[in-house]
Amino acid sequence: MKKRLISRIGHSSQILIMLTLLAFILACGPGEQPTPTPVPTATKAPTATPTSAPAATPTPTSPGPVATPTPTTTGPVATPTPTIAPPPSPSPTGKRGGSLALGVVALAANYDSQVISNLPSVGSMSPLYTNLFYNPQGDAVVCEICVDEQYQIENAGKTMVLNIKPGIKFTNGQEMTSADVKYSLEKMMGQIDGVVSPRCGVIKEYIDNVQAPSRYALRINLYRPSPFVAKAFTMFFCVIYPAGTTRAQLQNAAYGSGPFTLKEKQIGSHIAMERNPNFFKPGLPYVDGMIVRQVADNLALAAAFLAHRLDIVVNLRGLDYREQFEKLGGRGEIAHVRLPEARFIGMGALVSKPPFDNIKMRQAVSLAIDRAEFGRAVFDNDYQPTVLFGPDTGWGRPESEIWDVVPGWGKGAKKQLEIEQGKKLLAEAGYSGTDVEIMASPNSAGATVASDELLGAMLGKIGLRTKINFVTGAVRDLRLLNGEWTLSQAAGTMTTGDPDEFLGGYFITGASRNWYAYSNKEIDQLFMQMSSEQDPVKRKQLVRQMEDIIMVKDAVSAPLPLTYTYTYWYTYVKGYNPGGFAGTWGSGVMRKESLWLDGKG
Repeated sequence: MKKRLISRIGHSSQILIMLTLLAFILACGPGEQPTPTPVPTATKAPTATPTSAPAATPTPTSPGPVATPTPTTTGPVATPTPTIAPPPSPSPTGKRGGSLALGVVALAANYDSQVISNLPSVGSMSPLYTNLFYNPQGDAVVCEICVDEQYQIENAGKTMVLNIKPGIKFTNGQEMTSADVKYSLEKMMGQIDGVVSPRCGVIKEYIDNVQAPSRYALRINLYRPSPFVAKAFTMFFCVIYPAGTTRAQLQNAAYGSGPFTLKEKQIGSHIAMERNPNFFKPGLPYVDGMIVRQVADNLALAAAFLAHRLDIVVNLRGLDYREQFEKLGGRGEIAHVRLPEARFIGMGALVSKPPFDNIKMRQAVSLAIDRAEFGRAVFDNDYQPTVLFGPDTGWGRPESEIWDVVPGWGKGAKKQLEIEQGKKLLAEAGYSGTDVEIMASPNSAGATVASDELLGAMLGKIGLRTKINFVTGAVRDLRLLNGEWTLSQAAGTMTTGDPDEFLGGYFITGASRNWYAYSNKEIDQLFMQMSSEQDPVKRKQLVRQMEDIIMVKDAVSAPLPLTYTYTYWYTYVKGYNPGGFAGTWGSGVMRKESLWLDGKG
């Protein structure tokens, strides 16, 4: 049996100015969308034919060759025990009625959650869909569309056996069956139309095949036992469509079975949703509707929240708004949570062509960057050092093992020595005085013209001449996927909190988000070993080993400091639990089905 193997950085200005401009920012009124084309019923399902994703949503194909080693393990593997938790049930204090207002910096261009990789964009659509598995809170994993929310493990841990709950309806009235789930999983893996889901595509590293032996029975056969697979399905990108749904249909309509249905969408303004009266969880959702407004940036989100135009703001960065928020918190009007970002951020390089196919060139770039200065200037010292996994993720190393220890993380005199070493490496590689373009885009994990100019100045200290090319997010994504770039601030988000997602999604050969075109057989082999390892201590050791190779030895991406994010909500919003595997990005948090309003004016 052959097995296919398989990074976004905000800026700030004055909050009072933004408050003054708020009315203008949010002034766009609702507009009507064309009537969605209904999905054909089960008896008239269209033949799945390859369709191209629209220009606004690039086709996320793997940028490098796909290795096909036979999966191996280092010894006997214990059969994983699925984590079973009861689904969130309606609270006895929950109240029906009202409408929630949320905000994002980018609305999705279409309704194809599987191929959209931008978190705010797809997060704005999550309430329209259902996943195979669900992360209601904490580390809980629930097969919410299964009978009794449970599933079984067979074949020494290599087969997941599920029974789909009868009566779950898509918005067109069609009942969800195992055929729909099978089709959706195969679509994520690129087996339907050749389009591999950037986020969900990691499952192709684990799934051999999917079978639907009867109307409600589903069997997922794995290459090897892995508790990660159930976690992966909870990612809110990994939604279920009716069998036969094409990517072309998803450009103008949502075909889901979530707690909300689409009411209207105005590009550049908002998405409005209303309560799904046929949602399969009795009594949910509580609120009658929800509007997701698009605003310019983080600062505009903060301004809209302070003006009571939004009830919840997720993952704010920066300190400009903090004083106003603290005053409201002191009066008990709002609540908040501070979380480390579940991602890595780095100055990534395309390693498949000159000049960054030269490892000395990449190492020199990493040595040149002053992380302490970057953290002070960009994040106002509200940051933590990270190599690939942050110290607070459970997989990263402590600060004492990073500063003045990991190459590139020197301070003071040590940094000056690293700069001199970088000059030497650059000369040895034959690239002293070389012109290098840094591709920058807005709202890319906090990337701004200022932060890229700062990085460019740092690279100038070792003899590189840099030019900043500021492009839109869509252009940036296209260039990343097509290998039309050299250097860029790049980020990778970990939705599940599991290193399988990070490493399997970004750094093994042919990974669905391997923008770097990086391929290292040693990493591929270590990934297989790490992914199969059941001992958490040994697994962490393997993660550290891979981190050292990817980020230090091979210097695929020069890691940058990682800031914290702040989520705020007014205390009249009840039932809000900003948790999940990766803080505020858990599928349960994004769906909003268990929230209710008490005292909203």
